[in-house]
Amino acid sequence: MATGTVAGRAAFLVYLVAYTLMTLGAFAVLAAKGRGGESDVRIDDLAGLAAQKPWHALALAICMLSLLGFPGTAGFIGKWYILAAAAEAGQWGLAVVLVLTSVVSAGYYLPVIMASYMKPESAPGAHAEVRFGRLAGLAVTVAVLGLLYFGVQPGRLLALARQTSATVQPAEISERPIPTTAPAIADR
Repeated sequence: MATGTVAGRAAFLVYLVAYTLMTLGAFAVLAAKGRGGESDVRIDDLAGLAAQKPWHALALAICMLSLLGFPGTAGFIGKWYILAAAAEAGQWGLAVVLVLTSVVSAGYYLPVIMASYMKPESAPGAHAEVRFGRLAGLAVTVAVLGLLYFGVQPGRLLALARQTSATVQPAEISERPIPTTAPAIADR
């Protein structure tokens, strides 16, 4: 959006779709994990998830990798298009910030995957209550498949984003003068 170009607006729309799918999938898994009345789910609560609930762990891992911007996911494609739009517009500072924040985000997203796959569960049956309802399972499946599909075949999404963003023009700045006096405040 900061570039003011069609490419920048299209990149924003692509990333918006990717971010929506990533967030939907990740929070659905965390909500399923927190069904026992927990107010929050910590990284350690996910230890051993892959051994007991492999689909839940895989869905969460794909969402985390996409948030990180891992190649083959929609998150990577979204970040790539934003980076390309910033470079095309000569906004190198924005491009550098994107790359640096992506590196920093690894410290947030990779520990979630490591806990799910590399740590033993904290107690036997720690994930026994983790289940998706039909609608939640469908939503997570659509989110994960969307992240993978748009990560490998982004053409249609990008074409739609370009077409949509080409129709959006920045608002013209009004030539009306700015009032120099404040409106009167009515007495109470």
